[in-house]
Amino acid sequence: MRIACTSDWHGYIPPEVPDCDIMLVAGDIGLGEKFSYEPEVLMVDWCNWLKSLDCHVVAVAGNHDFYPELLRAMPWTYLEDELAEVEGLKIWGTPWSNPFGYGWAFNMTEEDQVENLKQIPDDIDIIISHGPPYGFRDIVSHGGDRTQWQDPHVGSKALVKRMNELENLKLVACGHIHPMYGMSGKVVNGSLVNNQYNVANKPIVIESSR
Repeated sequence: MRIACTSDWHGYIPPEVPDCDIMLVAGDIGLGEKFSYEPEVLMVDWCNWLKSLDCHVVAVAGNHDFYPELLRAMPWTYLEDELAEVEGLKIWGTPWSNPFGYGWAFNMTEEDQVENLKQIPDDIDIIISHGPPYGFRDIVSHGGDRTQWQDPHVGSKALVKRMNELENLKLVACGHIHPMYGMSGKVVNGSLVNNQYNVANKPIVIESSR
């Protein structure tokens, strides 16, 4: 079983998709964000591209995704605190991340995340979360308007807590923090773009048993 992890498209279509059975998309799709197109116009381009892929695509929204109703209408499996079983794997998708500036979509406090993550079944195999778990691919640089953060780790402690309770958990696909692209343990940050919002990375492929 080959699983490709990607996230943070921010209006771009990934230029390359590796051979895989499942592609996980961990939010910040960016309908209408990078281009002058109306979201519905860009959605047509993405729908046509998705239909051309030879894999099952499972996606969540992120803090830049203000059109979840359009994401749900696209030809993939869209999850918003929901479960899907794909290729024999139980996948939970959640779009939330810690509060991060002002006016973003799908922000949730740690306290509320603790309750929200209790919905995840105990026998889950994969979590797709836009926000990373605390201590895993979640470091931001201080500076600019971020000097108020004393801790460079901005991931969710609530997510780590729930991960540690899940004995069958094989993989956590996330994004949100662009320069933290890569893999740490079972956590994969698949950010397509870098901090300058330029396409810089490819989907990361993981070999997984059912």
